[in-house]
Amino acid sequence: GGSTNFRSGFELAFQTFQQSDNVEQSSGCHQAILFLTDGEMTDNETTFFDLIDRKRNGYSDSGREPPVMFTYSFGSIAASKAEVPKRIACEYGGVWASIEDGGNLAESMGAYYKYFAQGLGSSGGDNVSWAEPYEFATGLGLGTTASAPVYDRSVTPPIFVGVVGVDISFSAMEIALGENQEATRDVFIKKITELSVASCHTIDIEECQLQSLRKFGSGDKANDGAACSNSTCSSSINSLRPINPDLCDETYPFNLWANEASIGCSYEEKTCCTVGEEVVYDDDVCKEVAGIGEDGICRTTACINNECTFNVKVDLMAGELGYYTFEECGDVVNPTIGMEVGVRYRFLQSDISNWYHPIGFGYEADGAHDDKYEVEPGIAAPGASDESCIDSLTCPSPMYFKDGTYVGSYSNDADILPLTSGDEDFGLDNYEPLFFYPLDDWLEMGDFSATLTYPDTPGFGGDIFYFCHIHQYMTGRIKLLKYDVAVQLNNKPDIPYLYDDPSEYDSKCGTYGLDVFQLPHAECPDRFVCSVPGADHANPELAHFIDCIDSMNCHMFVGMTTNVNAGSEAALFLHQMIPHHQNAVNMSKALLKTKTVNCDRDDAEEEDLDCTLETILREIINV
Repeated sequence: GGSTNFRSGFELAFQTFQQSDNVEQSSGCHQAILFLTDGEMTDNETTFFDLIDRKRNGYSDSGREPPVMFTYSFGSIAASKAEVPKRIACEYGGVWASIEDGGNLAESMGAYYKYFAQGLGSSGGDNVSWAEPYEFATGLGLGTTASAPVYDRSVTPPIFVGVVGVDISFSAMEIALGENQEATRDVFIKKITELSVASCHTIDIEECQLQSLRKFGSGDKANDGAACSNSTCSSSINSLRPINPDLCDETYPFNLWANEASIGCSYEEKTCCTVGEEVVYDDDVCKEVAGIGEDGICRTTACINNECTFNVKVDLMAGELGYYTFEECGDVVNPTIGMEVGVRYRFLQSDISNWYHPIGFGYEADGAHDDKYEVEPGIAAPGASDESCIDSLTCPSPMYFKDGTYVGSYSNDADILPLTSGDEDFGLDNYEPLFFYPLDDWLEMGDFSATLTYPDTPGFGGDIFYFCHIHQYMTGRIKLLKYDVAVQLNNKPDIPYLYDDPSEYDSKCGTYGLDVFQLPHAECPDRFVCSVPGADHANPELAHFIDCIDSMNCHMFVGMTTNVNAGSEAALFLHQMIPHHQNAVNMSKALLKTKTVNCDRDDAEEEDLDCTLETILREIINV
């Protein structure tokens, strides 16, 4: 170190402030000068301090706070000539620090933020800062960030702990705003933009806090010599305490998903908020239906203890064979659902519609139905960089349960069963056969479910699929999510077929394929059901059902009117039986659609006719 031109440095600092104000590149709030010297001042001391006073008075005349002075003497020579740097800090309410040769220069100079942090804590108020609206890098659209300092206010003065922030998606806010979303969204964005404009928070730092900053604020070592002798703080230098918070006894959590109940939930779901409805809590879990997000993915909100649940159903009337639905996804058939990697998902098949529909999981549509790989202990994900799980039988796999009891012995989930190696029994062989039992016996077995925890797998970036192990063409897509964002944005592999789309007429009947067979029809008689004249007016529901029956009988009549082309009894049987059975299935669906078969199995007597009839209808449809 040698000599330092203090005057030129400070003149340039004040000039920079002025230029920033002139071109509106300054918030116009609080300013700070960080001045580092490794030598002795060469300027006239009186002239130098006159400059500082004159510049600071200019701020006072305009009603603004002058810059806070942070001065640093670096090295042994500068420390021995530190009178002026320390005087600058003490006379103008700043902080001086001495930094040894080889000391941590960045840490010491970077500690200036503590001055402003402590001043905010003492001033009170929420001190929330809003970011100007911006596009989220995750591709979730426009949003903002709200952040605020956190203080330990159990002591006086408060101690700054850190900063907490939260990203707020405008799409989530639109849902929270409810009706008139577009108008209220615009008001919201305008308000956020106004809030994001820099506002000057009050910095109210007490003299004893300032003395503590001087003594402890520039590193781990206390420096009694940094405290100012002209301070009005009534506490002695020896009694000053550090302004750093005490460290927790436990290691800080580094798991982003430490709050496991929020995994996979959107913003509005995490707040357990449904517009216009009373908030319902159940074991601290938000039970509102998540529905399908803007990305086309359905997420469940029923998450607790690192387990999320999808309640599985089958809409038997959604197509010729029926399709899966999930309570969490509304009435959408075979929806694309999202699973956060590393999180256990339970697919609960307790609803009666699941009978004959054990759920399975594969790497392509329909799994073994179409000779495709399924998610099993001995099958690695396509493209996975590590395939050692094939030999050890430790690849990701579902685990199947009957009435809460795991029916396999393989495990990739230590919370359920100790992790295994060399065991491929994941319970399917004990689970699927139970779905062939008579309906009443199946219902008496308790709840059926399957869990699946899919890990973050290097090299694999595709989707997986759910499907029915008994009926083909019921497959749906599962998007693996990482931090709530799809690992793969494209839908690959493809589902090689389109879902049935019942006509409006079929949707009303609960059937499939009858739209073009409504009477009158060129190949069918005028009617199949002879009803009493005027009955359609007296009982419109029955009249509608009769119309559906006429259409399905026409469909069967046309289908069973065939030639004998193959010279085969078996071929003729098939030509006759297929439309006959299709008609039986449609007729059963149509009757269930009327909801006139009222079976309450919890209270029903053993020979309840409605329950017996419902069982027959479901057997015709499924079996």
